[in-house]
Amino acid sequence: ARDGIIYEASADYRIEMTKDFSVTPSLTYEMGDFDGASNSYDGYGASLLLMYRSPPFLLVPVFIYSFDQYDESHPLFGKKREDSRFSMFLTAQVSGRVGAPGFYFKVITGYVATASNIDFCGSDGAFGGMTVGYRFCTEQRAHCPQLVAATFNDAPVAGMC
Repeated sequence: ARDGIIYEASADYRIEMTKDFSVTPSLTYEMGDFDGASNSYDGYGASLLLMYRSPPFLLVPVFIYSFDQYDESHPLFGKKREDSRFSMFLTAQVSGRVGAPGFYFKVITGYVATASNIDFCGSDGAFGGMTVGYRFCTEQRAHCPQLVAATFNDAPVAGMC
């Protein structure tokens, strides 16, 4: 493993298209500073997050493209590495169904493909998962007992009702 640090700067802006739908484009710059210049890189990325929220449903697809340019030739492969990565993720959630306002069900799936000018460094993969959970406090707070009255700047303290 190589020691190093990654610095990242990003800018995004959420655009409300309707009361139920928003779009958030984003631009990112990343600098990987690692021991060994062939592992250090400058990366550039763009993403688009779409959010559709119509209670009890939430749907969030995300699309990301990034490009990394490495600083020096790789000692084993004899050339500078350049990677381009495409990722897409989808999260879907249903909240408060079956007469239990605090319960939710969430599914997430994703795919990531990395193309590299060094074949050994290219990859792709997919994943999926699901969560069933319970929120003790919801916006309606109808089922949430007043456990704690602590607030900070008129907002409930994190993790408390």
